[in-house]
Amino acid sequence: MEPEGRVAVFYEDTLGNYPYFVSKDIPVNGGLPQHTRLDTHLQKTQQDLEAALPAPRYLGLGVVRWGEWLPQWSRNRAKQAMYLEESRKLLRTFFPSWSQEEVEKWSKVDFEAAAQSLMMETLREVKRLRPKALWGVSPYPSCYSGDPSQTTLANYTGQCGAAEMALNDELLWLWKRCSALYPLLNLEKVQSGSADARALFVQSDQRSPTSIVSGQLGL
Repeated sequence: MEPEGRVAVFYEDTLGNYPYFVSKDIPVNGGLPQHTRLDTHLQKTQQDLEAALPAPRYLGLGVVRWGEWLPQWSRNRAKQAMYLEESRKLLRTFFPSWSQEEVEKWSKVDFEAAAQSLMMETLREVKRLRPKALWGVSPYPSCYSGDPSQTTLANYTGQCGAAEMALNDELLWLWKRCSALYPLLNLEKVQSGSADARALFVQSDQRSPTSIVSGQLGL
C-alpha cells in the first residue's frame, strides 16, 4: 500500500489475495481469478485495509491499482495474453473433448465472470469498511491509445477509438460500484512520441471517463 496524504493506493500484493502471474510458471494466489476463493480473499482484504487505514472514518481517496490482467477478455494483450491461454488450459482439463471454439467461448465466460466477481466484491468490501473514502479501480477507464508505435505517426490524433469506447461502456458494472474514477494518465507509454502526441493521449484518457459518467450513469 502506498499512502500519500489523503490518497491510499493499493497494489496487487497489498490488498487481499489478488491472483496474477510473476511469470508463466510462477502463479501468485492461483494466478487466475477463476482460482480465487472469495471468502478468504475478502478476509485478507479486511485485514490489509484495517492495517493500512486504521481510521474507520478515513476521508481520502482509495485507489485499487490492479493491472496485471484486465477484466475484459479481449483487452488482455501482449504479456497479459498468458491469462487467456492459462484459462483455456484450465477449461481443457475439465473438458478435453471440447472443440477449440467451445473452449474459447467458455474460457472467456469463465474468466470474465470470475474477474467481475472479484472486482465487484472487493469494491463492496472496501466501501463497507471505509465508507467515507472515494473508491475506484485504476487504470479504468482507459482508451489504450498510448501505443508508442502509434504516437509517433504524423496522423496520430489521440482519440479514443470507437471499439475501445464500446468496451468501456461494457464496464458499467464497474463504474456503478466505484465512487470515483481513476484513469491512468501514464505518459511513460508515449514518452517516445512528440509533445503533441503526449498531450493528445492525456486528453483522450480524460474524455473517456467524462463520457462514461455523463452518458452511462445519467449525469
